[in-house]
Amino acid sequence: MSYEDRPGGVAAHGSARLGPALPGFSVARFSIIAEDAVDQTATWFKGVDDEAFVWFSQTPHATTPVCEDPELMLNCSEGTILSNSSTSLQGMHLADYGYGASCDIHMRIDVDGGASFSAVCSCTQNQDNNAWGDDAADGHWGNGLEIWLR
Repeated sequence: MSYEDRPGGVAAHGSARLGPALPGFSVARFSIIAEDAVDQTATWFKGVDDEAFVWFSQTPHATTPVCEDPELMLNCSEGTILSNSSTSLQGMHLADYGYGASCDIHMRIDVDGGASFSAVCSCTQNQDNNAWGDDAADGHWGNGLEIWLR
């Protein structure tokens, strides 16, 4: 999915309807779900700003806090979500949860280079006897992602 290749641009993703409501939202919850263990999840909270609908695009935008709590107070960093060779969810890293991981959670979408994989990458590479329940065949792809606005 990408904003660039959809007829109607961002409106195809509901921004025409939800955009006016964005000032009422202040936090987005991101939960990654392990591919082979759906009860295994990790969650981060990200500050929502007026540029929330350019997340997951190649348009540069401001960083917002990424934290472990919805009040955006605990173990925070600053991060953005930006498409390039992959779409990195900066500040969302499974090492925060004790899993061996070498980079931020990321995914590939249509505009990313080499979009041969879809879904979400944990970046765990089967470390620690595949403690994070990815499919061992590809090492880290195939996870799910839920995003909620509040």
